[in-house]
Amino acid sequence: MYLFSSPCITIMKRKFYLTLFTAVLAFWGTAGLLSGRPSPIVLPPDFTPDRNGSDFKQMWKDVLAEIAALENTLADKNATIESLDIEIAGKEFELADNKNSLAKAKKLLADCQAECKALRVTLAQKEAELADKKKSVGELTARFKKSQGEVEVLEGEIAQLREDLAEAERKMLVPHTPDWHFIDGKGWLWTSPDYYPLIYSEQNAGWLYYDLGTHGPWLYYDYNSETWQEWSSN
Repeated sequence: MYLFSSPCITIMKRKFYLTLFTAVLAFWGTAGLLSGRPSPIVLPPDFTPDRNGSDFKQMWKDVLAEIAALENTLADKNATIESLDIEIAGKEFELADNKNSLAKAKKLLADCQAECKALRVTLAQKEAELADKKKSVGELTARFKKSQGEVEVLEGEIAQLREDLAEAERKMLVPHTPDWHFIDGKGWLWTSPDYYPLIYSEQNAGWLYYDLGTHGPWLYYDYNSETWQEWSSN
């Protein structure tokens, strides 16, 4: 009785239109979305770059070698810092021990001052011992400050090495290769930091625009065909 009532028919129509709309979207797929993308506002340059035969494979090897050398240097610096940390810890322990000895000497000095004049010779000896302890403490303090200075210098060098390593890694992770490079199926491509994300395609004899941030697939706009293209890694 209620199956063909007005509310039931309305719900059935909505379900039918929703199913039809989902099927149309699935049929159109990515191609439909790409066809609706607007052209980029950036215009391509009016020249064709020359390929100068740069050996990017060797450049890649050089960068890897440089990174390996920096990592070795960083390991050496870390080992040096660990050695200095151990030395500083030993000096701090020795300094604490000397301070303890100094405190005992002061207490002994106070006791000697309370004794009779016959003990003044012993007091002079203790004062000389105290002077020696102060000298030792001063020497240890100077060595400790010197070690701290060396540690600060090493930390600065390590920080610089880390910056250099980070810069080398950043260069390796740059999403484009400057100058000419070859991609299977796409031929020789050219770009530079001054023009990126504009890329010249020798195969198409024209310019492409890379949609920054896209990957797997990468989206490129072909100025010759005025269409968007998907480039996969396969």
